[in-house]
Amino acid sequence: MQRFARALLIASILLNATLILKIVNHYTINMNKVEYIDMRMNVYVETRDCGRNFAKIQTSIPNAIAISDEPCAHKEHVFKSYVEDIGQQDGHLWYAYKYIETLKICMHGNKMLCMILEDDVIFVHKNETMWNNIAVNTVSLVANEDTFWDCSTRELWLSAWHNPARTLCRIYNTERLPAFIRCMEQTLRDGPTLEDAAVGALITTCQTNLKIQQKRFLLVNHSGQKSLLAKNMKLSM
Repeated sequence: MQRFARALLIASILLNATLILKIVNHYTINMNKVEYIDMRMNVYVETRDCGRNFAKIQTSIPNAIAISDEPCAHKEHVFKSYVEDIGQQDGHLWYAYKYIETLKICMHGNKMLCMILEDDVIFVHKNETMWNNIAVNTVSLVANEDTFWDCSTRELWLSAWHNPARTLCRIYNTERLPAFIRCMEQTLRDGPTLEDAAVGALITTCQTNLKIQQKRFLLVNHSGQKSLLAKNMKLSM
């Protein structure tokens, strides 16, 4: 009897494993990943003048749109940033307003998701693996409308509610952005400290307040270039 029960258990495990592999197969191997992502996601790059690694980012993602503070050498795929001059404030505060402006552009886009990158990132995979990584982690099999993603940290598909938010690479579901943007703007109006006004702190605060689930997967790393967020300077990053 014990042998029969053990054999039945093994058969059940193998059957479930086969079904899981078939589902994963269906969602990944047979998926046209580039078309799938292009139809679902806009990509925006925070940059000062389309410098640093922006050209390399566009090589991997040709439709990536620059959110630029200064004129770029080329005019394609560029939005000029129109953040008001807030005087001699900390660069982090100015960048917070610019990031909110980018989220509004994203919100009014025509796709379900949007990715916001900073222009000093480097992709850790070749293009095919990169597209697969985005598709597998954002497909509805393992995600829902209440999810944002940090795509600069490895964590498989586990939830991460309270980790400090990083801004190198993030993916947002546009359906949650109206309330999320209102939360960020209200937090700034409430007069936070400059540390609390940093974009990462704002993201963490509003994701927690709105109970938006955050998931993480590794797509990019920081290139090691110095931050452009200098105090008392109106710079984007």
